[in-house]
Amino acid sequence: MTTNFNIIEQTGILQVKSAFTKEECTEIAQQILEYKAESTKNNDSVMLLNVNRGCWMGRPQEHNKLSPDMANLLITKILAACDQYLSYLPKPTNMNNLNTDYLDKTQWHVRAWCNVNEPGSSNFMHSHPGKVVSGVIYFQAEGTGILEFVPHNYLNKLSNPAWLYHGTSTYEPADGDMLIFPSYLLHVIHRNDSDKQRINMSFDAIYLDK
Repeated sequence: MTTNFNIIEQTGILQVKSAFTKEECTEIAQQILEYKAESTKNNDSVMLLNVNRGCWMGRPQEHNKLSPDMANLLITKILAACDQYLSYLPKPTNMNNLNTDYLDKTQWHVRAWCNVNEPGSSNFMHSHPGKVVSGVIYFQAEGTGILEFVPHNYLNKLSNPAWLYHGTSTYEPADGDMLIFPSYLLHVIHRNDSDKQRINMSFDAIYLDK
């Protein structure tokens, strides 16, 4: 008897524990907060009052507000984690999809932004459509609210509760950790019930045309 097992449904989440040291987290968080204070005065950032109240977003790395060492460290670890993530995914053997030969899959193009969530804030459920993978790095986040992933089959009640992949998955953020997941995966950040700011960096990664 010959058998063949194919994977056409896979929602992998990669958690890299302690990707950054406590000292690195403290240094990066401080540089983000310094940029936040400066950019808020110059209207150079975004405070999403009508979407995620109390959540600031900015890109200090695009304004040379992260030290070169920290900026290089961030991009190096993000790129390595993206490659690692894809290497872990089981490969389908019979998948009909669009031709992607026009893409250069030898290197990633990453767009990142920093977030500072004040106490009492939260982030509504969303995804990052059109990207390949997305992720988040936590610099100051312990005790500031969990991250919950919500697959479409569960949200839309498409699967039976007995199905292995029926349900949500939650992660308690830890300083220095990095999470990577498929960009289509819905996720929500629960309310920050602590008395400190949640400081992190989110990112999307895609391939560019050859």
